[in-house]
Amino acid sequence: GVYAFAEVFGWGDLRFGIGNEIEPSSFIRGNGIMTHYFGEGELSRLFGSLELAVQTRSSGIVTYGTVAGRRQAIRALFHKE
Repeated sequence: GVYAFAEVFGWGDLRFGIGNEIEPSSFIRGNGIMTHYFGEGELSRLFGSLELAVQTRSSGIVTYGTVAGRRQAIRALFHKE
């Protein structure tokens, strides 16, 4: 079979909404890095022909210099026989 693992930022991440929005949920920050933040079901649509085996969300507090906030990650494992 085929397996694929993805780990992405979720809408609950502290950096969601920072920068210039170039498409829904995708932002370019001042350093030129483009980041997309994923919503519910979005990963499954990207991996269309693969079956979602497991999906989890995690969050924790992170600090960048003087800024602290919540980091949110979505992890998913997809499978196809």
